Amino acid sequence: TLSCNLRCRMCRFASSGDVLSKPKDSLPLATWNTVIDDIAGFSPYITLTGGEPMLYPEIDGLIRHIKQRGLVCTMTTNGTMLARRAADIMADPPDMLVVSIDGPQEVHDEVRGHANSFELAVQGVRQIRSQKLGPGKKRPVLLINCSITSYNFKHAAEMVDIAHDLGVDVLNYQYQWSLTGTMA
Repeated sequence: TLSCNLRCRMCRFASSGDVLSKPKDSLPLATWNTVIDDIAGFSPYITLTGGEPMLYPEIDGLIRHIKQRGLVCTMTTNGTMLARRAADIMADPPDMLVVSIDGPQEVHDEVRGHANSFELAVQGVRQIRSQKLGPGKKRPVLLINCSITSYNFKHAAEMVDIAHDLGVDVLNYQYQWSLTGTMA
């Protein structure tokens, strides 16, 4: 889905209005399952992203189907819905869960356009991490992705402490790759 619950300053989908689409207008799970079945023989690496993939009502069913087909699955999320959907996601988790965090709370919230987005993402990461600590749980690899932009580059070093405090497996820095003329 292109739908998103945030309006990130650096997002071309937010600036174009694409994030205003309705999650219920996304393809139904049965259609996605057919697509997965059709391509499974090629052993693709499936990445679920958006918008905000956690807005897709049947995201846990889609991940489950991808994993049942023996495919590698990753999901990138802004993390704002992660805590309340953690049990569903962890029932059959993706191989890698990427949570976008762009700096300390005040910077992240400003970039993401939502006053509580940092705290919600942190709660989600902690919830996933606590469930991952259960017996036999190796998935998902938990990764924080920090998009380096003109809004947060001065705070990039602070991300090391944030990632360490959250106990994630990986901290990734990503330069902004998609700009509109206005953003540039």
